[in-house]
Amino acid sequence: MKTNNKILVLSIGSGALAALNYIHSNKPEEIKADFISIDTDKEILKNSNVKTMLIGRKLTKGAGAKGNPDIGVYSFYENEEAIIKKVNKYNTVFVISCLGGGTGSGASIALIKLLKDLRLKVFCLTTIPFEFERKKHKLPIDEITDKLKYYSDILSTIDNEVQLMLAQYDIINQKLLERFLDIYRKEII
Repeated sequence: MKTNNKILVLSIGSGALAALNYIHSNKPEEIKADFISIDTDKEILKNSNVKTMLIGRKLTKGAGAKGNPDIGVYSFYENEEAIIKKVNKYNTVFVISCLGGGTGSGASIALIKLLKDLRLKVFCLTTIPFEFERKKHKLPIDEITDKLKYYSDILSTIDNEVQLMLAQYDIINQKLLERFLDIYRKEII
């Protein structure tokens, strides 16, 4: 390893949980990292193969952000101190998010900004939502990705629409794993 890195790989939001599970289950043995999934939906977190953290318990009652990014970001701030305690022992964090819903779209920017404020190295892997998701939730995707890029050391995006047009939607998790491994090997090993 390039340094004595303590690495955390975390997902934020329901959509990213499947990707985190895939990465965790398919990572080569050379990957030395801790994994955690953060979400507002306690039922979704039951599907996690890794440690979990429920955020927004008071606001959402554990029922999720219901596609509302404002609920996602408020849920993040409700638990900001607990998140700081979870991430403070690491110096490198990979954040996996899927834009398009409430928690991922709302909390990703706040999370990544917090990580940078804590002076951690931040790599963000995110999917760009389908056009219908963008319209449904009126998501300013360019604005969100610009902010993610600003606060991340590296931002890697995968556009769901492009993958679907290429008939490859079923391999998005594989692509996220490939991007994760590429960044890990270049920046960590």
